[in-house]
Amino acid sequence: MRSPSVRAAKAAGLRITAETCPHYLMIAAEEIPDGATEFKCCPPIRERENCEQLWGALGDGTLDMIGQIIHPVRRK
Repeated sequence: MRSPSVRAAKAAGLRITAETCPHYLMIAAEEIPDGATEFKCCPPIRERENCEQLWGALGDGTLDMIGQIIHPVRRK
């Protein structure tokens, strides 16, 4: 998780917000089967340790919210 710069900005008094998405909190890379392209996203899903760091950042106020951006996919 890349939150040191967010923490530093908030500590300096900058009025910023930061978010994460549900899949980064709930899915760990080591749980994804090889070749399971339905889990492919950008940035990629990281290991369980990163999930725990994100939960910690939500708890301490570094991250302000859980958001979700949904992009429609056209089927041909």
